[in-house]
Amino acid sequence: MPNVGMIELQDSETGQRTFLDTSRRSIRNRFREQNIERDEAREKVFRRMRLDPIRVETGGSFIDELTGYFQRRERRQRR
Repeated sequence: MPNVGMIELQDSETGQRTFLDTSRRSIRNRFREQNIERDEAREKVFRRMRLDPIRVETGGSFIDELTGYFQRRERRQRR
């Protein structure tokens, strides 16, 4: 999370709004740690279910990621 000062967040389900001070290093660190924990938990579920994740980022092309995914999948099926 970048240091952009005070931001307002809104829960899309409840509509509840909250403010977050991104200039505080502790806030940014906690946000980063929570993201890491969530990513690790998701990866664990994927491995357990033998699913391959497709990682795409906003603002970029998803074509290379999808192409790579299907190429890896095809190679595995040929074995």
